[in-house]
Amino acid sequence: MKRPSFTAAACTAAMFVVPVADSTAGPVAGTGGITLVSTFDPVEGGAMNSIGFDALSGEVFVHFNFNASIHVYASDGTFLRSIPKPFAGGNDDDMDFASVPVSVNGTTVPAGTLLIFENEPDPPRITAVDPADGTVLAEQTYDAGAIGQWTGGGYSLATDTFFGADWSRDFVQELDGDSGAILQEFPIRPPGSPAWDFFYSDLEVLDLDGNLYLVSDAQNSIRAMSNSGAWLGDFSLDPLGVSGMSGIAFDDDAGEAWISSQNGTVYRLAGFPPDGCVLAD
Repeated sequence: MKRPSFTAAACTAAMFVVPVADSTAGPVAGTGGITLVSTFDPVEGGAMNSIGFDALSGEVFVHFNFNASIHVYASDGTFLRSIPKPFAGGNDDDMDFASVPVSVNGTTVPAGTLLIFENEPDPPRITAVDPADGTVLAEQTYDAGAIGQWTGGGYSLATDTFFGADWSRDFVQELDGDSGAILQEFPIRPPGSPAWDFFYSDLEVLDLDGNLYLVSDAQNSIRAMSNSGAWLGDFSLDPLGVSGMSGIAFDDDAGEAWISSQNGTVYRLAGFPPDGCVLAD
């Protein structure tokens, strides 16, 4: 299929709006014009290590640390169902949804397929799953000797490849879905960028601009990077009260992000792609 062209967004002066005290007054803005839309706290579990958003159904998928299942919610936080996780348990996995048909180890899976990134235990692997019932459709494995420990990953429409978040090395790997090859890797803190660290963490590719957006519970900011490893900015969420971030999933149609957290809250943010960036002092 013909794929659209993408150009990495440029960094401009950051925008910072002081949050209002009364949340009923409307959304408040963090840097880059990002706003907090809503939150919910799932009662079925506590700390979450990953999240995915199914644009076809509008459903939010979360994984609670070490849980055998993936839990599925409506956008208002109503619990809908659970499906089995291919590897039960763990706390270093991630989820994404294929926005178009995607090839995984020679098998083309349809748009709307749930994609799970995991290497707990090894080998590192991307597993394509039916989001209705957890049936495994395809799986590709990668070289465990070249990858430390993934905590996140996502599919890029711009490159028709996958990207993995290697928290133990603070690196990102670009991955071929068919051959299992690692196409490139780059550090999450390139020269000239401020300190930023993976721990409970994730990355997601925003189809609207083709850039990578990184989150981690080690800091209350979202880091933007190009798909070749250039630092594009850090967006502070301190004014929104967002903390403990462990996962990020995009609703490209709405320009929104869903954030899972280690504090048990799911955050819904608007304003993507964000404007501007926070430059190093």
